[in-house]
Amino acid sequence: VHVLTRSPVRADEWRSCGWSSSVGDVMVPSSLRALPESDVMFYAVGYDPAAPVSRRDVAVQGLRNALDHV
Repeated sequence: VHVLTRSPVRADEWRSCGWSSSVGDVMVPSSLRALPESDVMFYAVGYDPAAPVSRRDVAVQGLRNALDHV
């Protein structure tokens, strides 16, 4: 299991559970370069209402960005 999170603290928490993790943002494609190749991806991204992007952008463009990097 590999987890992507925007928070370095959360990344450390996932690592302490025995999972690999990286810090990035699905809306910033350049931050997704550390994602490992994968056969299966579970996309469960929470929406941040304070973010400058729409919920639809996170769901649609964010998923496209993630798929382009796995």
